[in-house]
Amino acid sequence: MKTNRRSQKHRADKYSRRAAVMLEQFHWEKAESHFLALMETAVLTIEEIRELTWAQVRTSYEGIVILDRVIPLKEEYLESMRSVLETRIGFYGEDLNSSDGSPRLFSKESLKVITKELDQFKE
Repeated sequence: MKTNRRSQKHRADKYSRRAAVMLEQFHWEKAESHFLALMETAVLTIEEIRELTWAQVRTSYEGIVILDRVIPLKEEYLESMRSVLETRIGFYGEDLNSSDGSPRLFSKESLKVITKELDQFKE
């Protein structure tokens, strides 16, 4: 069942607020904090982030571009993403130039944990 655009926008706004508070109040692993930083921008949906590979991420003068959209990340996350793209080593130490294809930004386990936290978090 597909949700309509209004409910997707509402969910993105809700998660954006929760992600901002969670980033500020708690310490997270590198991948988890970057997932929350992406959620905070409310530019991408959870479904889009879930499917992202490093091949879909690029740096530009405006910042980090994902799925042809400029992502307004906070400076520390912007610099961290640029560093990953320069070193070609992902959040989990994986080689981004692997012959197996471009790895996903986030592991299924990380996404499962952090999405559960987002759903349970009370603002």
